[in-house]
Amino acid sequence: MFDRIDLRELAQITAPDRAFLSIYLSGPKSMASIEKRVKHTEAMLRDNKDEALYFAENIEAIRRYLGKNPFESGSMCIFSCWVLDYLVAYPLNVTVQDLLWVDSSPYIRPLAELQDEYENFAVVAADNNMAKICLVTSAKVDSEDKVSGNIKNHVKKGGWSQRRYERRRDKQLLQYAKEIAEKL
Repeated sequence: MFDRIDLRELAQITAPDRAFLSIYLSGPKSMASIEKRVKHTEAMLRDNKDEALYFAENIEAIRRYLGKNPFESGSMCIFSCWVLDYLVAYPLNVTVQDLLWVDSSPYIRPLAELQDEYENFAVVAADNNMAKICLVTSAKVDSEDKVSGNIKNHVKKGGWSQRRYERRRDKQLLQYAKEIAEKL
């Protein structure tokens, strides 16, 4: 999820004055709790008519967006700039704190922290019989794959044939490892 958000692109967007509004919503009912912060911000911006206009238009654009695209679960972050005619929303599958931020560019620090915390990785659980490969993205298992091995155990008895069995087993293990690497 987080790997689909291009933070470099967002970091390069700038607007005049403080025309950007960034909102992080922890859930579907969070917009109601943000309203108190909206009123407080409107009161703070009364002296600066341009920024007050930008803020009012951004809030209205976000309300229209949420009216047309309601989200029922999860979190969301929305970046809006009325001056640049820019509005983008990203659904998030982890909980974030409710946040309202006015600035000249999108406030991406919470997203950067989430990308760092929920890095993509692969997990391989292997034994002689089977290897299970899981790709984990945004703290959720994205895909699973299996590779069968059926590698025989070590030979317990000594003698001339033991070396031959060990070489055969080593060759099978190498082939098994190559198959796992191929799937990765």
